[in-house]
Amino acid sequence: MASATVLDMLGTAEFTDGQTSILSEFTNNANGDADPFNRFFGTDLNSQPTSFGDISFTHSFAAGDYTNAFLELSIFDHDSFDPGQDTIDIFFDGIAQDTSIWEGISTRQASIHIRSMAVDAALLTDGFLEVRIFANVSGFGTSTLPGNGIGVDYSSLSADPATAPIPLPAGGWLLLAGLGVMAARRRKG
Repeated sequence: MASATVLDMLGTAEFTDGQTSILSEFTNNANGDADPFNRFFGTDLNSQPTSFGDISFTHSFAAGDYTNAFLELSIFDHDSFDPGQDTIDIFFDGIAQDTSIWEGISTRQASIHIRSMAVDAALLTDGFLEVRIFANVSGFGTSTLPGNGIGVDYSSLSADPATAPIPLPAGGWLLLAGLGVMAARRRKG
């Protein structure tokens, strides 16, 4: 991830090795984080009732212009074992994002993976970024798996404030105008 200032952090980065089995943390609400970073959403069951994981949360920060924006997500159990396997949809302010960096990275079901996704800085001007993660099973082909559950350990939004150009002092404008006049005279003469 490119270096940027952290604007907002939701949840706690407890599982940073990317491989730790943490199912008990989410199913027993043992991590002490606020909802939705404290539980597992959806099911992976082949029996009824089943449901897909669907998580929404909003980052809040100072409104303004930003550059170099990224969202780092730590997602648990998104079941993407094979390259090209699309098992989650991610939306920023209702806009679908490219999730290819999440494809084919799970080494086992109960593992967690951390990825940084670029964020369109124009979405940050209002001081809010709504994130929705929906677990689907489109990558499983003929699998009988009717649901895909997921958990999110943490979400960290980073960006740099856009810097306004430094205004040229009045004397600087006069200098530039004078140089322009001199260049014009030199071309004539």
